[in-house]
Amino acid sequence: MKIPLKMDVTGCADWPQGFPAKVELATTVCLPDQPRSGKQPILLFAFPGGGYSRHYFDLDLSHLPGCEGASYSQADHHLASGIIVVTCDHLHVGESTKTRQPELITLDMLAAANAAMVDAVSSRLADGTLVEAAGPNAGLRCVGLGQSMGGAITIATQAAHGCFDAIAVLAHGVHGSVAVRPEDLDGLSATGRLAFSDKRPGTKLPSMRELWYAADVPQAIIDEDTKGGYPVRQTTPVYGSLTIPPCALNFIAPGFLASKAAKISVPVFIGYGDTDVLAEPDHEPAAYRSAASVEAAKFATMGHMHNFASTRQQLWDKLVAWMQELASERAEEATR
Repeated sequence: MKIPLKMDVTGCADWPQGFPAKVELATTVCLPDQPRSGKQPILLFAFPGGGYSRHYFDLDLSHLPGCEGASYSQADHHLASGIIVVTCDHLHVGESTKTRQPELITLDMLAAANAAMVDAVSSRLADGTLVEAAGPNAGLRCVGLGQSMGGAITIATQAAHGCFDAIAVLAHGVHGSVAVRPEDLDGLSATGRLAFSDKRPGTKLPSMRELWYAADVPQAIIDEDTKGGYPVRQTTPVYGSLTIPPCALNFIAPGFLASKAAKISVPVFIGYGDTDVLAEPDHEPAAYRSAASVEAAKFATMGHMHNFASTRQQLWDKLVAWMQELASERAEEATR
């Protein structure tokens, strides 16, 4: 069962003058048919990257040539393991509240809005008041997962608000992102110059397309994803977003989130593809120096957009195993 909801987060921040009077985040609560008995219940919040909406985590690409019969839904994969999944649009993304002055949005605002939504959803799921079909879910293990821009915002959300028991940071590097060809930056920023980390001097810069999609991604997916423009979209597929908070351009700068990552004390999972954008993937675990544990995994034949990759289920399986292990540990601690 998948239930779209709008969560009111108006009171979580002092919004700038001229901001909408009511601020809501669009979410979809995905409930498993049968929660796995005997296991600590897991509640996963999934946050998308720039240019994408929450529907990126529940892709239906069966209408595209080469995709017939294949599942691209990360949400469905996790539901099959009894995990409750809540997919979420950030402020000024997808179906969440938009503002005519997006340049006023800050990372702190994005984090505050997401934290308020997480607190409301998790508490109401726990006591059974969110949706009647869910019933009460005591002892929820709350995990935050973010892809690319969503990973950066999840780091900031946890550092400031501590609303997750663990976080998974996918396709985002605290040490920055590798540079791409200048022509791929058209329309992304006013200057066209971004704070990339160029760790490959003297080599030809890759295109966004080369980094975003592994070589075996069906061409139909690439065409569908980019036909309306990317990263600035003029039209969008159902899983995309026409709007991106402009402050997200800062997130690729090396060290921009270093102080926030260093504050995180809960377990961290780092996932990335072998043709991803992380500038220094081997050094990422050290950025979370206060974390209870850090697990990092690289996946072959995977670009920046993990859920389009032929190896996507390897990532999803790894995430499920990691979450279930943490939940089991917590259950054991509770019985001691």
